[in-house]
Amino acid sequence: MPGRSMSTSRLIEEAFTNNLSGVTIMSSIQPPGDKMKKAIQEFSELLETKPEKSRRQLLERVAIKYDLSPNESAFLERHFSE
Repeated sequence: MPGRSMSTSRLIEEAFTNNLSGVTIMSSIQPPGDKMKKAIQEFSELLETKPEKSRRQLLERVAIKYDLSPNESAFLERHFSE
C-alpha cells in the first residue's frame, strides 16, 4: 500500500527492538507483545479495507481496542504516515 514506510512484520520487529511492547502498565490476558503485534496488524488491515475513514479514526479505534499507551499509539502514527 502506498504511504506505508515499512512492512507490518518490520514494524512488529521494530516495536520489540524499541521495547514498546513492554510499556503496558495494566496487565491483560494476552502477553504485552501480542497486543502490539495485533494492533499493528489490525491497523494495517484497516488502512487497506477502510480508505474512507481517516487515519486518526482508525488509530483511535485500534488504540481503544488494544488499550495502547500514548507511546504505542505514537509509534503506529509515525510508522504509518501518509
